[in-house]
Parts: sequence; structure tokens; C-alpha cells
Amino acid sequence: MSIESYNNYLTEESALDLRVEANTILAQDPEEKLTWWYELSKPPSNIIENFIYRSAHQHGLEGYLGAEWWIRSHDTIESQWYFHVDGDVDRFRQTGEYLAAPFSTVTYLCDGGQPTVVCDVHHDWLKTDGVYATGNDDWSFWSYPKMGKHICWSLPYFHGVPANMGHIQPGDKRVTLMFNLWNTRPFEPACVEYNLPHKIKDGEVFLYPKKDTNLEFREPHGHFTAYLEGIPTAIQFHGYHKEGDSFLVTQYRPSNLSEDQYFPKP
Repeated sequence: MSIESYNNYLTEESALDLRVEANTILAQDPEEKLTWWYELSKPPSNIIENFIYRSAHQHGLEGYLGAEWWIRSHDTIESQWYFHVDGDVDRFRQTGEYLAAPFSTVTYLCDGGQPTVVCDVHHDWLKTDGVYATGNDDWSFWSYPKMGKHICWSLPYFHGVPANMGHIQPGDKRVTLMFNLWNTRPFEPACVEYNLPHKIKDGEVFLYPKKDTNLEFREPHGHFTAYLEGIPTAIQFHGYHKEGDSFLVTQYRPSNLSEDQYFPKP
């Protein structure tokens, strides 16, 4: 399994600084369709690039060409994001060649919200004419948000954000900063140099990485259906969690769990 979880990754002050910038970017990118490019050989020009630069070095991956980064939000617990693989979509549209991101990250700039769910199903690296699902489908990885938490993976896993799980405090939202590392720059127009009117502030972030070294396997309480490149897949879930939890759920359904209900039989 090529997934890491850091329950604490940023100092509180650094996480709050990034959240302020994220809020302004979201206000100027209301459709949340843009991603931006930062070349790792260049000195960081703002606090977000400083975070990416330091994080890439912390992971020992400073040799990559650069990072594609973006901000996403969910205002309500009913919101979701479909299960997908991070890839160079515009390259595929323009040339027919599909490349998946070799390293993906999610950093939470919020407390509360829906989990990120990563499946034990990934894109076949050897195929470049589209997305092909492969893998054992033995587990799913669940990460509930916590301010300053960070997760990452180094296989092109299918992942998404299911609705109606977790809790968002009134007046708040789920906000994440994501970046993928690449050895080739993703094609425009999806990925461009940062181009919003807001000038991201200068500054440094300070990492305080505490890795979750023993991810617990939990039994399923039920399932929901996700579509992995059009293939309906039952994702087993465990219904109890604490804020900021990361854990694994086995994909093997217990005998007392109905195929068509969310909770175990009495």
C-alpha cells in the first residue's frame, strides 16, 4: 500500500495562513475548475509554493519537475466528488495519450467534513490510451479532515469524497489544498501559471510532520456504490470515527451484513 497519513503535518499558524489564502482563491475561482503550475527548480514566490517546495523535500521528492496544485471546497455535507484518478486530462484530449499523476497529496485546511476515500484500485501504468482499472480491491483508506492534516499516495489510486459522511460546523466549509508532482508538465488550459487577480502573500510555512505509523483495519458496517471508470464497485465503510481519523476498511463483507443495507443485521 503506497499511502501515507500525517495527522499533524503543519503548525497551526501555517495551516491558518494557508486557509486565509485558500478562501480568497475560492472567492475568485467560484467554479473550482482551475489548477496551477509551480516548477520546483524555481524559488517559491508565495506561501503556497513555499508549502509545496517544503513538502516535496520532506517526502524526498524534490527531483520531480514540478507540481500541479489547486484548492477545492464543500459547503455542505451533501456535497461529493466522484471517484477518479488524477491525470493529465488535457493531454489526453489533445493527443490521445493518458498520463496519471505519479504522486498525489491532500492537505486539509479545515476541521470536519466528508472523508477522502482511496480505493485499492488504480490505473494500469502500462496503458496510455485511457484509464484502466486494476488492483486487488482488498481495502479502502479513509481520511477524515483535521486542520493541518496531510495524506499522500504514490500509485494512481481511484479516490473521491462521498456525501453524507462526517460533519461540517455551521458557517464553515471543507477546504483542501491538493498538489500532484509531475515529471512532465500537464497540458493547458487545465493547468496554467497562477493567473488570478489575488496576489498570494509571501511567507514561509513550517512543517511538523507526525506520521500515522499504524493504520487500523476496521470491519465494515455497510457499503455504498462508487463508479470506477464506469464500473460499479461496492465500497465498504466503517460508521464510527473521530475528527481527523485515518483508517483502513476491509473490502470483505462480513456474513451478517446484507448486500443491500447499510447497517449490520441484529
